[in-house]
Amino acid sequence: MKLSVFNGSLPKIGIRPTIDGRLGVVRESLEKQTMDMAKFAAKLISENLFYSNGKKVECVIADTCIGGAELLVVGDGPVELREGGRHSALRLGIASNELCRYGPDLTKRSRIIRAGADLVIPDFSQMDRLLPLLGL
Repeated sequence: MKLSVFNGSLPKIGIRPTIDGRLGVVRESLEKQTMDMAKFAAKLISENLFYSNGKKVECVIADTCIGGAELLVVGDGPVELREGGRHSALRLGIASNELCRYGPDLTKRSRIIRAGADLVIPDFSQMDRLLPLLGL
């Protein structure tokens, strides 16, 4: 008998289609194509990935696409922040000191700024001030 590492229901893979809004293209014209690509990816995953108990991995696809100003990328490194810039996302850089788990790491802060972060915070200790800035 195979034992599963999961207690209760098995996790699902979530797919949220994203449209690149940089080029000023008509977004609505890309909705169907983008959603079709998400459906193809979900089918590919569901048909080829299995849990240790033999069950197929399920995917959940969001029913709308996002892009540009609707997209917030949060990251503590230059790769994800540059990628967010490719999609015209608002980029929030986290310059936390990973050894202390709080406060800023000034070297990381410099890398995040060079990568194009729109906002940089040292950690999540002041969420009450951050959320209004993000419109949340």
